[in-house]
Amino acid sequence: MLNALVAVSPPRSATEFLTLFADAPIHLTNVVGVLWNATAEEFLEEWRGAVGESPAGVELVAVGASCRSAEVQTGPASSPVSPVTVIPGSDELADVLAATRDALEGWDGEPVVLYVDALDALFDVLDRTSVVRFVEELTDVLDDADTPGVFAAAPDGETLLTGRSVFDVVLEFGAGSTDEPAADDRARRVDADTMFDVLRHRVRRIVIEALLEAGGPVETWALAERVVERTGGDGPETHREAYVGLHHVHLPRLEDHDFVSLAADGGIVEALEAVEDARPYLALARSAP
Repeated sequence: MLNALVAVSPPRSATEFLTLFADAPIHLTNVVGVLWNATAEEFLEEWRGAVGESPAGVELVAVGASCRSAEVQTGPASSPVSPVTVIPGSDELADVLAATRDALEGWDGEPVVLYVDALDALFDVLDRTSVVRFVEELTDVLDDADTPGVFAAAPDGETLLTGRSVFDVVLEFGAGSTDEPAADDRARRVDADTMFDVLRHRVRRIVIEALLEAGGPVETWALAERVVERTGGDGPETHREAYVGLHHVHLPRLEDHDFVSLAADGGIVEALEAVEDARPYLALARSAP
């Protein structure tokens, strides 16, 4: 399973990044949240705002001052509350690890994603060596649980230096004083809002993956076959339905954002440079539970 550091400035909800995981709708995903900044209530409100619905199940580990209560309502008034484990001290990392491990093990094989809301907050209370050790131990916990994780952070130099040494994927947006991407950070050439708009839908992710694999122009009908094959009954039921959806909805959206170029009749799709920029996001999405 991949683990990703998402470094964003100005601050942006990393729950939006979790929508990239969704072979199943993200609201059907169980979530373990480790919160340094947000309260339990704020996290769930943020999630609902980004995703539209509550997770299927949620268990939270609230660290320091981030929690006001020991349980929180996660759904309608009739639904059960979910537990919140409170760790009083922001630097009590052994307790955070133990609580996270217990939370992940509690799902008994069901799909679950870990979300850590503010990795950079650790640098306020710990030295870099201690942060690196904690992250390495936490990613070991994730590996043992066969669970992907998303770690949100502000894109400061210390956080990014740490992240690149321990995470599989580092996605960075908006850092520095220029809109030009760093030489080794191709994903930043595409505006974050554009990338999320494009990759939010599973069909468009399938199309981009197919274009990356092909390495050249692909017939729209072949892409329709790929969509039917990959969705496995959860999407268009026939090649014709998939073709119509591509022709009228998804390929025009990709063309509008300069991800693809379409032949005049729409029958041939050619990848543009932005398709390559989506590669790290798709790597993260493939680690979905």
